Formats: sequence, C-alpha cells, structure tokens
Amino acid sequence: MVSTLLAFGALFASALFFLMGSGVLSTQLSLRMTQEGFSTLTIEITLACYFLGLMAGYFLCHRLIQRVGHIRSFAVFAAATTIIIILHGLYISAIFWATLRFFNGMTIFGLFMVVESWLNECSQSRIRGRVFSIYMTLAYLGIGIGQQLLNLGTESGQELFWIAALLFSLSLIPVSTTQSVHPELPQRTRY
Repeated sequence: MVSTLLAFGALFASALFFLMGSGVLSTQLSLRMTQEGFSTLTIEITLACYFLGLMAGYFLCHRLIQRVGHIRSFAVFAAATTIIIILHGLYISAIFWATLRFFNGMTIFGLFMVVESWLNECSQSRIRGRVFSIYMTLAYLGIGIGQQLLNLGTESGQELFWIAALLFSLSLIPVSTTQSVHPELPQRTRY
C-alpha cells in the first residue's frame, strides 16, 4: 500500500501545484475584474466561459492522450495553461479574458483527465478508494493554499498572474521526471 502511494508521489505533487495555481488564478480574475469596474454580468459571463471550456475538453482532450500518452499530454496541457495565464496578465479585456477562460477550461480538463485516468488505471481496485481520497484531499488543499497566495501580490499588479504561471510550470517537473509506472495508452472506443 505505502509503496503504491509513493509511486503516485510525483502525480500527487504535480496535481497539488497545478491546483494551487488554479486557486490563485480563479480568485484573482474575479477580484481584478471587479477592481477594473466590469459589471457583475460581464464578470459572470467571462468566468463562466471556463466551464464551457471544461465541457469542450471532454470531447477533445482524450485524443491527445491517446496519441502521445499521459506524460507528454500533461506537459502540453500544463504548458498551454501557463501561456494562457501569462496572456491574462498582459491585456485586460472581458472578451479576451472570456476566450482565455474557455481555453483554460479545456487545458485544466486535460490535466484532470490525465491525472485521474492515470490514478485509476495504475491503482489496484482494493486501494483505489484510498488513492483517490488522497488525491481529493490534495485537490482541496491545493485550491485553498492557492487562494491564500493572493496575499503575496496586489489585485492590480501582475504578480499573482506570474505566481499562478509559476505553479503550473512547477507542476511539470514531478510528472516529467517520474520513473513510476504510467498507464498504457487506452484503446480507442466510439462514444
């Protein structure tokens, strides 16, 4: 049991980092849009585009995982998310941010798909519940820590975007250097 959980250490660390980054970004965007004077409706629509991206990710992200595998897919999704976060910090516009939120939803869905399918396929059924309980604990912990990191910058500055981008970049390191078992590519099936 312990050796199996240690084998997932890199995956757990990567998930913690990217969820910390997600916690920083999600909260920072709503605070920044409020500070910039956007209407409540504009903020709601802009931030809701993230969830449209999550839904689109369901239909698209599995293709990359099937083509290149879990580790490379994780790297692509984390790197793309880092780019998206940096773009948030470069230009303030509701339409631009709504577009970025859509693509951010897709890349975050891809990260979740990689992590959760990896955990599911590589854990034995007798310990799968424990593995996922650790993962979910780290998920909520990561988002909570990320929101506390808002104290490291100002709403009007760029620091919080850079912190979020840094955390997503950090999530690449454990998964990219892991030597633990990773799942084989799934069989292609039709919906």
